[in-house]
Amino acid sequence: MNQVPEYTAILEAAERGYSKGGYRAAVSNAIEEQLKQRARGSYVDPSGIAYNYAQLGNKEQTLRWLETAVTERSRGLDTIKIVPELDQFRADPRYRAVLRRMGLPE
Repeated sequence: MNQVPEYTAILEAAERGYSKGGYRAAVSNAIEEQLKQRARGSYVDPSGIAYNYAQLGNKEQTLRWLETAVTERSRGLDTIKIVPELDQFRADPRYRAVLRRMGLPE
């Protein structure tokens, strides 16, 4: 399968992180690469960044990137109601506001 170079770079960053520090390091490295790519002007789906931050339990960044994803009409939000990493944030008023902005029931 022919991968998009940006996606390959994210996977490679995660792999490097995992080999050095395990799962959390892998997710952190993936986020770092995603943010670098966005800073360079490449499109990286903000919902993917949000879901990665959710895996780390980072509430503020998760909600910030979910809000960005709604603003950018991210396709990755189609699973927002079922992504298990978001369970810890579902009671937060900002998460419910994201759902309302999307026209979804809370």
